[in-house]
Amino acid sequence: MQKATAERLRSYRERVRRLAAQLAETGFLVKGSVIRHYARCGNPGCRCQTDPAQRHGPYYRWSTKVGGKTVSRHLSDEEGRLYSEWIADRRRVREILRQIERVSEKAADIILEGERSRS
Repeated sequence: MQKATAERLRSYRERVRRLAAQLAETGFLVKGSVIRHYARCGNPGCRCQTDPAQRHGPYYRWSTKVGGKTVSRHLSDEEGRLYSEWIADRRRVREILRQIERVSEKAADIILEGERSRS
C-alpha cells in the first residue's frame, strides 16, 4: 500500500474513532416527538374561551408510532424536558452514524481501488 493511501486510511480510521467516542457520550434514546400545546378548559366564563393568548398550559405530549399506530402520552413539565433530551440524543446518534457511513464509504473506495490495482 502506498504511503499516501495508508495515511488517508489512517485519517479515516481516526475520524471513525472520534465519531464512535461521541456515540459513547450519549444518553437514553427515544423515538417520536414532543408537542407543547395550550388548551381551553370547559369553564364558559374562563378567559381562555375568548382569548387564545390566555389558554392554559403549556402541556406536553409525546407521540410515536408502534406497530403502525400512533401512541401518545401526556407528560409533566419534567417528563417533557427529559423526552425532548432523549429524542435530541437519538437524532444526534443518527447523524453521527450517517457521518461514520460517509467516512466508511470513502475508505472502502480507497481499499477497493488498492485491491483492484493488485489484481
